[in-house]
Formats: sequence, structure tokens, C-alpha cells
Amino acid sequence: MSLWQRLSRAAPYHAHFFASTNHAWVLLVTVGVGVAVATPLSVVAGIAAYGLGMIFLPDLAVFRRGVDARSEAEAAARQQEESSAKEHVRSTLLQKLSPKVRARWQNFSTLCLELQAKLAAAGSDSLMQENSLAKVADSHLLLLAMDADIRGYLDSAESSTALKTRADDIQAEIDRLHKRTDLSEVEQRLVLSKEETLRNLQQQAEQAKRMQLNLELAQSELQRLESQISFLRAELISTPANQLSNRLGETLIQVEASQRVLQEGGMVNAPDLNTLLGESA
Repeated sequence: MSLWQRLSRAAPYHAHFFASTNHAWVLLVTVGVGVAVATPLSVVAGIAAYGLGMIFLPDLAVFRRGVDARSEAEAAARQQEESSAKEHVRSTLLQKLSPKVRARWQNFSTLCLELQAKLAAAGSDSLMQENSLAKVADSHLLLLAMDADIRGYLDSAESSTALKTRADDIQAEIDRLHKRTDLSEVEQRLVLSKEETLRNLQQQAEQAKRMQLNLELAQSELQRLESQISFLRAELISTPANQLSNRLGETLIQVEASQRVLQEGGMVNAPDLNTLLGESA
């Protein structure tokens, strides 16, 4: 093997060698000894020996195997950590769901797995990466959790009709007090208090309206995902797998955009969203 070939093969391992104790020993035994002898020839010989060591030692099979083994172990540890984090998030989200809704997700997830298996059998690997069907199932779970959060809020919040009735009554009292010109200091403070209460009621009404829209969006996106997966499974019989991959990718982009909108409304924690969708926080 030529010197250039050795250098090319060893290049990815040089950084690891520099950071290892092996490099420190090579430096000490070659340059260090040469300088310690303190003759021009010994210094030159030490530097030359060090240069040769830097060429050949990182290319040794035992060193390369060690570096590769550590890299593989680190990658496996990272993958295990990511998998554990996703499982924790899934478990947390599933706890928000009623048994009926949880079964809905399980059925959808099973459908995704079946479609994944059919695509793999068809020789398509385009759905195995960023547009994987596992991410589709996770997006479906996130939407169900958002839907549950919104429903929980709407069930506990005061109805729009009740809020409007209270706001109208308080507004009428404020208008009545404003018509008077002889308000005492206590009555003036009462007006300020009622005006603040009125603003709070109006904000609650606006929030209720936003939540209702969020609920409609979450339900629509759930229907979009479920219908798309059912359609793709049927289409796989006659449509090339790569075309289905592109179509699914476009749907997933739209769904994730809607999830971001819902997340901004506090319907799901950002770490949950980022963990399941494989993105940075």
C-alpha cells in the first residue's frame, strides 16, 4: 500500500490519535528523547520518528478497531437515549387519553406499521428517514393529546354564553355609575374594579373562541392523517412507492406546521413536540 493510501485511510483517525495517550507517548519517546540527548542529529531523528509515527500509528488496525468500536458504542448510546426519551414522551401523552382515544391511536399506529412493512417489501426506503411512518404515528399521537388538552380546557372553562351574560351585567353597572357626577372615592374604586373584571371576562371569551378554533384544527388534522394513511395503503396496490412517499411527506409537513400553531397556544410542551419529531429544542 502506498504512503498516500495509508494517509487517506488514517485521516479520519488522526484527530482521535492526537487526543489519545498514545500520541503523548509517541511525542515523549521520539521528540522528547531527541531533545533530551541534546544533539542536532538526535533532535532531527526524533522529529523524523515522530512524523513517521503520525503517519503509520493511526493506521494500525488495532487502533482503528478501537476507535470504530467507541464510535459505534457512542452512537448506540445516543440512539438508546433518544429512543428512551421518545418512549417517555409517548407514555406521558398516552396518559392524557381516554381508553377509547388510546385505542384510536393504537389502531392508527398499527396501520402505519402495516404500511411500512408493505413499503419495505416493495423495496422503497424513502419513507424510512425524515418522512418515516413512525413520525406520522407520533404526529397523530401529538394531535390526540392536543385535542384532549383543548377539550379539558373547554370543559372546565365558563361557557361563552355565561361569560357574555356576566360581561353585559357588569357593563350595565359601569355605565350606570359613569352617569353620576357625585361618585365617592369608594365608588370610583368600584368602577375601576369592575372595569378590570370586565377586561378579564372579555379575555376569557377571546381565549374560549381561540380554543374552539384550535379544537377544530386538531380534529381536522387528525382526519387528514387518518384518511391519508388509509388512502396510501389502498393506493400502494397500483401506485409506485416513491410517489406515495412524496405525497405523505407533503401531508406531514402541513400537519407539523399545524402542530406548531397549536403548540404556540400551549396545547403541548415544546420538548414533547421536538422529541417526537426529532428536532432541536
